[in-house]
Amino acid sequence: RILERGVDLSAFRAVAVAFSPDGRKLVLGGQDGTVRLLDTETFSESHRWQFAASPVCTVDISHDETSVAWGCSDGRVRIQRLNADEPVRELPFEAGRVSCVRFSADDRRLAVSVGQVGAPYGGRIVVWETHTWTEVVSMNKNQATSVVEFDENEDSLLSGAPDGRIARWNLMSGELLGFIEGKHSVIAAAAVAPQSSRLAEQVVPDLPVRLLVGDAAQDEQVKSLWDQLTTRASLFRRPLGLKPQSGEQP
Repeated sequence: RILERGVDLSAFRAVAVAFSPDGRKLVLGGQDGTVRLLDTETFSESHRWQFAASPVCTVDISHDETSVAWGCSDGRVRIQRLNADEPVRELPFEAGRVSCVRFSADDRRLAVSVGQVGAPYGGRIVVWETHTWTEVVSMNKNQATSVVEFDENEDSLLSGAPDGRIARWNLMSGELLGFIEGKHSVIAAAAVAPQSSRLAEQVVPDLPVRLLVGDAAQDEQVKSLWDQLTTRASLFRRPLGLKPQSGEQP
């Protein structure tokens, strides 16, 4: 629908966006702290929430399309029911900018990451159980994280960091399962493709992120890179590797 025509959303001052799974709703998080829910057929505003003036940094909508979560630059995280005016939950303040919020596919968990480019310390990743709103696990402590995504089987979590590192974490224990180091790169946004473990990245201008994505069992170049990673990184079901620059050896 959106590709069929241009839509000017600049008046909303949006800095974070998320589509509902069916594509019929669009959530916008604004610099003024306002979160809006739009209908993608008409782009009319159906709901609006604002509880503070702190800029919204990240938004997500649950897969059952009943709730919206957002995180702010002042460390606030709120969860809002679409049919209510007041937030259903406000999580404890994070000690830093909330960079990403993500619902799991079954909506039973919410992952929250903290950190930003230029702030190498003072971040973490925390996973919340949405039925009881209890903290399940915390990981990557004291390290900034830019983005998180649940893996397709939802027993692990993928994260991207301002220093270019891509990591996979055990959701039960918070254990680091493996990682790939970047080089002068910034991971700004990421998404796991449906029905796969492939990772898509958004490139930061002037700081390109080069990813080589594939199956080591079928791709010799990926296998060569994969064999050079740490032994624990072999727990990745599908490898992710940095593509070498021209003239460099993998």
